[in-house]
Amino acid sequence: MIKHLLFGSLIFVLNISHAVAVREEIRIVGSPQVLPYVQKVVQNFTLISEFAAPSLEVTGTGNGFKLFCDGIGFEHPDINAASRRITDSEFAMCQTNGVKSITEIAVGLDGIVLANSKATKQYNFTTSQLFRAVAAKVANHGQIIKNTSVAWQEIDSDLPQPKTKLMGPPPSSGTYDAFVELIMEAGCRDFSKIADLSQDRQFEVSRNIRKDDAFVTGIKNDGLMVKWLQEHTDAFGILPFLLYQENDDVIAANAINGVAPTAENIANGRYTLARPIYLYVKPKHVD
Repeated sequence: MIKHLLFGSLIFVLNISHAVAVREEIRIVGSPQVLPYVQKVVQNFTLISEFAAPSLEVTGTGNGFKLFCDGIGFEHPDINAASRRITDSEFAMCQTNGVKSITEIAVGLDGIVLANSKATKQYNFTTSQLFRAVAAKVANHGQIIKNTSVAWQEIDSDLPQPKTKLMGPPPSSGTYDAFVELIMEAGCRDFSKIADLSQDRQFEVSRNIRKDDAFVTGIKNDGLMVKWLQEHTDAFGILPFLLYQENDDVIAANAINGVAPTAENIANGRYTLARPIYLYVKPKHVD
């Protein structure tokens, strides 16, 4: 069973493991959205500790769990920094490979944003509007039909005039998981016809994204994502909050359900697209 623990400081985490003989440093893998926060702790740890500086490897949340759950021993990571919770299948993989005990540490809250070029106008979107824009199937007059809309104004006259174009995060990333959960699944619940479907069918419809020009996915490099938004001024993109913060001189964030994505709104829970971030630690690696 996963232990649910909260700590006021991550310094504790970095003091728990000092491997000898085969590996001298703590090995941390995981999300590029979470590791920058861990890096701050690593810097402090290195200054005050007699131990070697921990290693940080950007693998993404999902690939981080694959490495983390692969087994116990010096060849496997001690900690995975995750932008989402571990899934049932990942937990089962850990159990199968002997990683029986896992400590889950909720670090704090992060968020995802709907960004576009700062050279153009920003809007207030709802999660249901975003779902209607990119879902493969939508509800229309009491029926579930193929999504054939091509422009934002087909969804709402207050939205932009250009054709619908939304850049999604890479499918292997924790940001993609947050996009599906916080936008797609939340947005589809606003339509009674979809909400009335069986759980399996609702799961299918809410996660099935259209495969035409309205949705662009697969850009894995943060810098290229920002560059793409600068070049496609009529488009929007789903980005991690930290990436938006680091590039707010060239891109801007749009409000979601009437609330702007600020650090304060993420922290107080007002912003719809906030998500918790975690560290997963192996107690068997403590010694």
